[in-house]
Amino acid sequence: MSRRGDGRGGFYGERYQHPPASGERGGRNIGRSGNRGRVVGETRSRGQRFGMGGAMPPQQERPTPSSSSSASGLSSLSKAFEESVQIHNGISENGTAEFPAPTAASSVDSAISSAETATEAVVPLGSSTSVVHPLRPGFGSVGRKIMIRVNHFLVDVEDKNIFQYSVKIEPEVKSRAFGRMVMKKLIDDFGELHLGQLKLVYDGRNIFYTAGQLPFTSKDFELTVIERRSRKKTYTVSIEFTKGFDLHPLKQFLKGRQRDCPHETIQALDVVLREFPSENYVSVSRSFFSPKFGNKEAIGGGLECWRGYYQSLRPTQIGLSLNLDISATSFFKPVKLMDFVSESLELKPLPKVFSEHLRIQANKILKGVRVETTHNSKPSRCYKITGLTSQPANKLLFSVDGQADTISVAQYFKDRYKYNLLYASYPCVQAGNSKKPVYLPMELCKIVEGQRYSKKLNEQQVANMLRATCKRPAVREDGIMKIWSQNSYTDDMHAKEFGITVDRHLQFVEARILPPPKLKYHNNGRERTCNPSLGKWNMIGKRMVNGGTVDSWACICFAGRVSEDAIYYFCNELVGMCNNIGMIFNCNPAVDISFWPPSQVENGLRDLYHLSIEKLNHEGKHLQMLIVVLPEASDSYGRIKTICETELGLVTQCCKPTKVLKCDKQYLENIALKINVKVGGRNTVLEDAFNKTLPFISDAPTIIFGADVTHPSPGEDSQSSIAAVVASMDWPLMTTYRCLISSQQHRQEMIQDLFASNADPKKGNVAGGMVR
Repeated sequence: MSRRGDGRGGFYGERYQHPPASGERGGRNIGRSGNRGRVVGETRSRGQRFGMGGAMPPQQERPTPSSSSSASGLSSLSKAFEESVQIHNGISENGTAEFPAPTAASSVDSAISSAETATEAVVPLGSSTSVVHPLRPGFGSVGRKIMIRVNHFLVDVEDKNIFQYSVKIEPEVKSRAFGRMVMKKLIDDFGELHLGQLKLVYDGRNIFYTAGQLPFTSKDFELTVIERRSRKKTYTVSIEFTKGFDLHPLKQFLKGRQRDCPHETIQALDVVLREFPSENYVSVSRSFFSPKFGNKEAIGGGLECWRGYYQSLRPTQIGLSLNLDISATSFFKPVKLMDFVSESLELKPLPKVFSEHLRIQANKILKGVRVETTHNSKPSRCYKITGLTSQPANKLLFSVDGQADTISVAQYFKDRYKYNLLYASYPCVQAGNSKKPVYLPMELCKIVEGQRYSKKLNEQQVANMLRATCKRPAVREDGIMKIWSQNSYTDDMHAKEFGITVDRHLQFVEARILPPPKLKYHNNGRERTCNPSLGKWNMIGKRMVNGGTVDSWACICFAGRVSEDAIYYFCNELVGMCNNIGMIFNCNPAVDISFWPPSQVENGLRDLYHLSIEKLNHEGKHLQMLIVVLPEASDSYGRIKTICETELGLVTQCCKPTKVLKCDKQYLENIALKINVKVGGRNTVLEDAFNKTLPFISDAPTIIFGADVTHPSPGEDSQSSIAAVVASMDWPLMTTYRCLISSQQHRQEMIQDLFASNADPKKGNVAGGMVR
């Protein structure tokens, strides 16, 4: 999704679908800026990236510490720090871990400050085990400088010690939410007497932090927790001291005096700031969602859009910074299960008989969803769906309390609860396990609120999500400020305990508006060059640099509401536009224009393909371009592309029926530009590349490579990941690229066989792989 800034209020990117990315590069590099767009919960996970952090500013020079004063300064600083601030992992006589209290370091403050005056210009090297990144050579200078507001809030931290403890819960808990419930019960039962009244911040897994030392190094606690079905269960929580650390290395790193980034310290502070939202909101990866952040909007298919926010603590050049950004993701509607099935499978009205095909579709959607029962006046129970039964409720038999006689599910609910099932011919929801299955009629279940939908959204749902979340920068800024106020970071008791203060104002950073690159068009046009304005331009008076040739083409229409005359008119206008801006496009289609109903997409495509083979094979030709007018309903684009591009070998250009009916000039120009690239033409080139003045690229023959791996959507456990590599083919213009794709192991990020060498008995080692 594109990110735009209007230059007036900074940049605020919608965090919709997909993974963390590094900050936008401007005059100053913020660790992670908010102008990056993504779908929360898209499954590809990236490494966390930090900004410049503690790297020495480029204006400073890094001298060699050869003078005696520098050496003595470093020595005194090292000695003072080692003697008074070093973390001791030993155990004292009374059984407590030895770790200096924050006040213990005050005696060496003067020694440290005096040593710093002698070593101010010296940047310590990183440790031998750390990865030390090269220093940034300098800042950019091209473009017009402006000041922009970014969605970062400065964070100040008192010089306190932080203590890390490992925690183990037995029996093991699988849910982070339930783990937090166990830890809350621990604090409620033992916090005052055994935990020193300290506030624990829990990462949801196996670590928690405190701002003071617990009165023990290791201890086991037993507590009883009431679970969902009002059952009591005893858990053992084992706590053990792991390590302690202070904030001095972090402060040194932020000042540029230390090369190693103290990741563990930043992680601990991040957990502190995430404690309050983790307890009060629905947590998804690094984002939090709640109905409190705005009205929920239906996006179709039984789903609704929840608003939330992304939060991350980052070291930046301006200091420690809290990055907040607006987020949105999809949740199940908390409606009756029958209503959800009706909406998601588009069954209106519901059929009398639930076919096997519908059962398979519903089973795929409902597996893993939590539901609660509605037939009992007592507090409803919650169940996790493991699947749908193959038999309907009126035929599915089971034994009650281990008796020899069996009874159908429909009859059981009639006898026990006096309820006659309206949809007894529908399958039942199955919960529990294979040894003790639980059967529930679908009409007596309701979806539990607050469950995120993690599978892939269809085209219409994506469009509705974008419509609900795309906001102007000023509106986004207002939303971010409301989130800051709702979380009330100044009143957060956990932040107070750890001495964390979050500034309430957005930060200003320097940015540059870069001049747009000049574009080169064909010399035969009235305009040979073009200067884009505000990221857009048109083709008026211009001709393509290299127009492609389309000798054999066809058109197929699946839109029932578009007349034949409208299709013929559209094709005629499109062909004329292609020829007007530089292509050589045959005015007559190779195969007569086809019209098929929306339900016959696959049959229509295959029929047209066979017709084209019959007509063109004897001439030694093939169909170069297929223009497809899409059906009015969504979800057909992907299927058409899959059939044409991967099975039939047809290059396609899809058009929406609404655009075909309007048939305006701007749309025809855009379609012509797409077609030209698909048939091997070039629309435009950079003027600097054309004149061989493009920095670095024009100096020597160059190839630009790109590589990425696309993983299956969540819930798809068997599909392969797809690796793709592209490379430029037309130095020095660098506008034509070729692509090679390859399937590889499920969810493997590293590309297999990127480079490979195969042994040949005659030729020896032969280069293989995707790049050679």
